[in-house]
Amino acid sequence: MPYRRPAAFDPDRARQWLLGPAVVDGDGQVRSWANPDHPGYRYPEAAGLLLSLHAVDGHPWPQGGDATIERIATTLLHTAEADALGRDGARYLFDEGIALAGLVRYARRGGNVPRERIEALQARFVARLRRREVVAPQQPARWSTTLGPHMLKLAVTVGAWPDVTPQLRRVLVDLWVDLAAHCDAGRFVTAGHPDGGRRTYLHAHCYAVEGALRLGVGDLLTADDSRHSRRLAQAGATWLATVQRPGGGFPAWHDGVNGWGPEPADVAAQAVRLWTLIDRDHYATSIERAQGFLARLTAPSGALRYHGDSRDENTWATIFAVQAEGFARAGGDIRGLV
Repeated sequence: MPYRRPAAFDPDRARQWLLGPAVVDGDGQVRSWANPDHPGYRYPEAAGLLLSLHAVDGHPWPQGGDATIERIATTLLHTAEADALGRDGARYLFDEGIALAGLVRYARRGGNVPRERIEALQARFVARLRRREVVAPQQPARWSTTLGPHMLKLAVTVGAWPDVTPQLRRVLVDLWVDLAAHCDAGRFVTAGHPDGGRRTYLHAHCYAVEGALRLGVGDLLTADDSRHSRRLAQAGATWLATVQRPGGGFPAWHDGVNGWGPEPADVAAQAVRLWTLIDRDHYATSIERAQGFLARLTAPSGALRYHGDSRDENTWATIFAVQAEGFARAGGDIRGLV
């Protein structure tokens, strides 16, 4: 059946909110969410995502937004050079990759970021990726502090770079070989559980599928490996459709049999992006349900609440939803995924 766009979530209002004072501090730092009763933290990863979205979006942004984006980019560059890309005093390799992708895309769109400064940051990132320094200093085991399949998302960030050296390509191949093994019949099992269980955090699963889909394009892996990676991505997208709930949302966690936890906005928006990139017509019903779910989470500000019982208006989920709406309406390109 053809895709029918549900009403309610307005990407233009969301773009205005994303560049407004609820999200962007005066010094260019970007907040994780907005909630007067539960203030968000300063989150460089969200800043990188916002820069990427602005660079690849292709739609008008609020008047005066370029000055805000420039302030975000300047602050993010300084944060990266200070080696402070993370949160709670820890540096995350994942966050570093997302931030670099944002800076690269901003620069390629004409932003004032000197090439030599980006190249120095890239060299440091590649060295850490080769050593697989996921987080420093070490943190308690959880999905984001462990070398898990969510790290495949780094293929999307590296794919934004204008040059991918043979050395970096080899690092990506090694990472892909190790992390693709976490896929169990389309479900990427999340690493980092102290009890060693085979549970899946769906947000991390979506990151893994995004990375597998990007590696499946063919310019980062060999032809055979690219085909295999795309098959993994297709299986991961199909598994998402099987665990989608009737209201369009998804459980936060799943063990292959049962799902549990609140239904996060970020997973629904990520799923829409994946389904539209892989086969918009085949997944039309799932897309429509997820878009309706996101519409119900839309706050008066235009942002998305993190889940139905949350009043946190979430920055990264709103970024994903803006892109998801565009992809669902007109299609998209995996090379532009943020």
